[in-house]
Amino acid sequence: MRNLQQSPIQLEVVQVTAMGDEIFLLCSAEDGLASIAVYDRSNTGEVKNVIALPEITALDIVACKASNCVYVLGKKSEVFSVLRITKEEEHQFSISPWICDLRTAEKFSISVTIHGGTLQMRSLRDSDYRILPL
Repeated sequence: MRNLQQSPIQLEVVQVTAMGDEIFLLCSAEDGLASIAVYDRSNTGEVKNVIALPEITALDIVACKASNCVYVLGKKSEVFSVLRITKEEEHQFSISPWICDLRTAEKFSISVTIHGGTLQMRSLRDSDYRILPL
């Protein structure tokens, strides 16, 4: 049996996803601000990078190997949106709105299809879902 490294996390971890050699922890602070802690798979004892998210309540995160992007589902004042996070050549992360103004009473989760061509938004209350091309 192998012991995993433990690292102190000062924030509540909402969701986790991975892409390539990186692990992305979607975190929420007590003040409600969200961020993503990025770890290297081979060194989970030290945060590699922190991506500060705009003033949203972060709900879900998925990584897509095909598009080499991370997507974050967020909510602000009863309006849902999806942010797209890309990594620039200088290893800096860039955040851009991808889907805006999703006004619905439903709570959603997001997932990426196995081949990475579409993002699925699934209602947490019933089997309703939307499929969006990446």
